Amino acid sequence: MKNQIIIILFLLTAFCAAPVFAQKNSKKEKPNFSGMWESSQTIVYGFESSKAFTEITSKILIEHNDNIFKKTITHISEYLDENKKLIKRKEEIIPSQTFYLDDRGEINLGEDNESVESSTKWDGRIIVFTYKLKYEKDRYLVSEYSLSKKADGLTVFTKMLKKQTNPKNDKKPKLVLLSSWITGYKKVIE
Repeated sequence: MKNQIIIILFLLTAFCAAPVFAQKNSKKEKPNFSGMWESSQTIVYGFESSKAFTEITSKILIEHNDNIFKKTITHISEYLDENKKLIKRKEEIIPSQTFYLDDRGEINLGEDNESVESSTKWDGRIIVFTYKLKYEKDRYLVSEYSLSKKADGLTVFTKMLKKQTNPKNDKKPKLVLLSSWITGYKKVIE
């Protein structure tokens, strides 16, 4: 009888603890960013008497498998006059880039087919891309990719940082925020 009570108590404890362990494991699962993501925005230039518009559509095709993240970015810019008549259309494609999510570093071709050094890592459920700017060695571009709860929205938070040393303490440079922007994307293809 005593052994049966101990077994019942053990089973009850295990049964009650199972959901807690499942919740902890589900929080550790990393999201999959695969899919085609699209963002559209309109930028207005000028004054009320003569306005010009630029409509920019950005698409990101992402292939995400384990610790490998591949993306191809397409920007389509349409320049419009004040009557929203098309003046010029420009399409830019940033070639497919491969990133390793274990912070080992990578070199990819960026805009203008220039090589760009970067390192990529997970920060919780966010992927952080840190790019070294080739011509300004003390500046970094950091992009943080995160998914909505339903995984139908992608937010890209980008910031420009500058490494700045303190004249009193040259050993510990700090990063200073120069600018930042957020772009939201919706999933258009799984």
